Amino acid sequence: MKKLILVLLVFAGANLSAQVAKSRYIKVDDDKGEQVYEAIKAKTQKYNQSAEQGAHYTFYIETGPRAGQLFRARIEQDMAAFDQDGSPEEYQMWNETVAPHVTNDLPQVWYYNKEVSHEVTDLCQKPLRQVILYNIDPAKSDDFWTFRKRVYDAVVKSEAQLDMGVWTVFAGNRGVKCACRICSRKSRRDGFGWFGRVV
Repeated sequence: MKKLILVLLVFAGANLSAQVAKSRYIKVDDDKGEQVYEAIKAKTQKYNQSAEQGAHYTFYIETGPRAGQLFRARIEQDMAAFDQDGSPEEYQMWNETVAPHVTNDLPQVWYYNKEVSHEVTDLCQKPLRQVILYNIDPAKSDDFWTFRKRVYDAVVKSEAQLDMGVWTVFAGNRGVKCACRICSRKSRRDGFGWFGRVV
């Protein structure tokens, strides 16, 4: 049985040809929230704001079982990009200002499903509506992907004013098998769902 969870999560700013992503949840120590958010923001703005610098996206989880935690993701064109080291200064900044106050959980690796994704605009410029996380019963996997393909076909045929990116977990799976990101090309709706962007 599919379990749907609506979230506000964006792999924002990702190049449309991006192929892989790594993500993790971050639990922040009590009473260190603002300090950690500012440290992550400073580190990200200094070292991780472009694809050439290993762009990262961080979100605050507002509701649900992981409320109060952060979700941090990085998107790359291929797995080899994750082998490139950042600068020693980048790691030192994280280790001194963030690491002492956080615990990482559920690292995951995702791949991008071009066959059922419909993205025709620059997602950097478009508002995110929602992300739906699916748990897929292995016995019904074929049915699920038939459904996703029908959704893709309907979006293309109707010329709906939205972009839809579909990602699948292939490592670190603890239930969630697929994430579908939906961005409207028409209007912005902030604060919907579970996640709020930190930086």
